[in-house]
Amino acid sequence: MKGISLVERHFEKAVTVLVALLLCGYLAYDYLQPQIVKMGTKTDVGPTDVNGQLEKQAGQLEIKQNSQQNPIQFQSFEPGAAKKSYQSKLGEIVSSQPHEIPKNAPSLATKLMPKAQVGVNWWHQPTFAAPIMVSPVAWFGDALEPKATAKNQKLQEFVGPTSNPANLDVIWTKPTARINLKDIRAEYLKEDLAKTPPRKVAPANWRNNAVYFIDVVFQRQEQFQDGSWGKEEQVPLMFGADLFRGKTFTNRNEIFAILREQSVETQICQPDFYPTQIKNSAAGKKTVASNAGNQSTAPVGDPKKIKDLEKLKAELADVQTKLQEAGGEWDAEMAKKENADRKKKGSGGDSGGGGKGGGSGGVGGGASGGASGGETSGTDKRKRLALTDKFRDLAKKVKVLTKELASPITKPIDPSENPEQGTAIESNIDFIDVWTHDLTVPPGKTFRYRCQVQIFNQFFGKEFLLVKEQLELAKEFAINTPWSQWSEPIYVPKKVMYFADSGTLGESGTRQSVSFNVYTLRKGAWYKMDPNPSFEPGQSIVFKEKLDAENSSATFVDTDSGWFVVDVIDDPNAVPEKNRPNLPAVVLRRQDGEGAIEIRYPTIDKKNPSIILLENLVKEAKKNKPA
Repeated sequence: MKGISLVERHFEKAVTVLVALLLCGYLAYDYLQPQIVKMGTKTDVGPTDVNGQLEKQAGQLEIKQNSQQNPIQFQSFEPGAAKKSYQSKLGEIVSSQPHEIPKNAPSLATKLMPKAQVGVNWWHQPTFAAPIMVSPVAWFGDALEPKATAKNQKLQEFVGPTSNPANLDVIWTKPTARINLKDIRAEYLKEDLAKTPPRKVAPANWRNNAVYFIDVVFQRQEQFQDGSWGKEEQVPLMFGADLFRGKTFTNRNEIFAILREQSVETQICQPDFYPTQIKNSAAGKKTVASNAGNQSTAPVGDPKKIKDLEKLKAELADVQTKLQEAGGEWDAEMAKKENADRKKKGSGGDSGGGGKGGGSGGVGGGASGGASGGETSGTDKRKRLALTDKFRDLAKKVKVLTKELASPITKPIDPSENPEQGTAIESNIDFIDVWTHDLTVPPGKTFRYRCQVQIFNQFFGKEFLLVKEQLELAKEFAINTPWSQWSEPIYVPKKVMYFADSGTLGESGTRQSVSFNVYTLRKGAWYKMDPNPSFEPGQSIVFKEKLDAENSSATFVDTDSGWFVVDVIDDPNAVPEKNRPNLPAVVLRRQDGEGAIEIRYPTIDKKNPSIILLENLVKEAKKNKPA
């Protein structure tokens, strides 16, 4: 082993001896110093005691498993205690105020937050213009439908529980007012930032971006004989239609719960009348009731055109009066017919070559004609011809202008998706007519009407969003418009209307009498008595009417007017003078002796507009006979 050192030759042996010494040292240390271990939480155990300790713990576990005692201790509890505790908490007050919490957020905030915390913005307070009354006020006559009347308890109480189902005739008025929706919307959008503090526009969602009418209130006034007016009377609501009037509300939700119904807007603004017999029996046709309304077609739109129409009507009435005084309408056709009749009579042997009045004939009559011959002079005929042309021209203009100004009735729209949105006025309508039906108005008297509208208050229930100085705005749920101007007076007719027509004015001690045109409302339709009843001084005006004119065996009914004839006197205003003996005035007085006497002049009664209307109603009744 040349070249290998001593260390290299014995290195492996040295390593082996070193490892053996280390192993022997570790075994000697382990024997002399045994390792201590923990069993459980507190016991220190050496290697020799581990098995004994395990056996001990296993024995204790076996004893516990075989034992009948429960080492776990449970706390005792009362059955149902948790349920009682839960129910008591449900009844506890969770807000600072001991009342129901409104469901809408702003009102909820006002209940939960301190009163000192209010809004910071000042809002513009809208003020609305008064409605405009539509004149003249329309009146109607019809008969209530028995079955529908029986179902409406308040209406049945009004007409009487023992009312004859075959005699439910009623007369009522329909006061109408026009509202400018365009101005209302403009008022909602107003602001005044120059004011101190600035007034801002209230959010549109406070009113659901719509105009809500809460109530439409009408008042009436009676006119006395001396021309003075009585106290204001509020027109009652339609029976069974009391939605908001006389009620109070605590939050907006109650109001919108009512407005959400689609029919509410119509019921408030444009209510229908109760079911009637003529209207039902003439469905789809022009009925008596609808014809009665034609007398007062409401002019709408351009104010200048409305004034022009009123001026034309006044001029037309003046021309009509002059035309009647001159002898009535006259035109070329009437002149030709009269000439032909006169020539025919002249060829039958009348003396003279000019007809009744003598003279040479012609349209104007001969020179020797004149008043003694009974003909109208040429000058009178020319005057009648001019008045006739003017009357017809004015009547045509009135008809055209009335048609231009007439507007359709607006209808409510369906609710939107907004949960508070009810039936609101359409946003593209600038005007709307509102009305009611006054069934309680006393007949035989003259009245006038005015209107006030209540509009939903957008600040109601918004106290938390108002400054202290404007908290008053949130108190009332509606804003009242001012009262409108009074309408033109309207005479409400009775179920029996009579007008002086003609009579006999004899010498002192001879027979005197007066006859009347009599119109009666029966089973919803108007009828005229034929022939005209006649009365003498001292007689009570009692009209004996046959219930069925076409039945010879029909029974009669007496209608007492409550008046009697005092005297028949001369009417100096009767024209021409030769007709005065047949057109006397009649002096009337109430049978109960109350009130002053009344004088009726046939020349005036014949011009009464009610006669023209009643004549039309009689014609309509003949066309639309009820089943």
